[in-house]
Amino acid sequence: MTIGNKLVYPIFLQCCDYTLDNFWKYIFEDLAYLKTPYGIYLQRDYICCNYKGKEFNYKIDISKSPKTLFNDIYKLFNKRFELLSEKDKLNRRDLFEHSDNLKNLELIKKKHKYESILQFVISMEKKWDLSLEQGKQLLSHILLGVILKIFKKNEIIYKKFKIISIRGIDFKKGKVIYSKNILKNPILSSSLEIHIDKKISDNWIKYISK
Repeated sequence: MTIGNKLVYPIFLQCCDYTLDNFWKYIFEDLAYLKTPYGIYLQRDYICCNYKGKEFNYKIDISKSPKTLFNDIYKLFNKRFELLSEKDKLNRRDLFEHSDNLKNLELIKKKHKYESILQFVISMEKKWDLSLEQGKQLLSHILLGVILKIFKKNEIIYKKFKIISIRGIDFKKGKVIYSKNILKNPILSSSLEIHIDKKISDNWIKYISK
């Protein structure tokens, strides 16, 4: 095999039918004539790369279909060697942005849920004249119930985006009545114990960070 303008692997020209990206069309056209991207070389029917962390040796098997060859080589060049066209760069950026957006959305949901619970506890403290210790226990009880999915979605009642009641928790002046005694287990209760010095709201950022 002599490097030059001699067509050595015509099957690579057929591989071009499996991409609409001109960048990759040119890559496979060059491979047909034994021309490789910088950092990749051809040796005895093998496509090779010796870059640390990106090493590969791929046997060129012309008995494979052009589609299979295209997919195999594209994955090696794109995923392993990280050879990217402009379209690939845009797609990767969009993918990262989408992933970040999903993470941010999930974080917002968690913060909103905690803030709603926190506001509910504070309002119940004021309405039913609960002590600080009762408020602390109530907050731990609700959080644990939500995390363990003991409280179903339809058991937490909202009105205008605020929690107004939770089924399984009732109140009398100075008292909290738990129908679901999830704090009975000391191991579970201590794992979500929130230490409060002055106000429950002081622990908002600390709890979210966990």
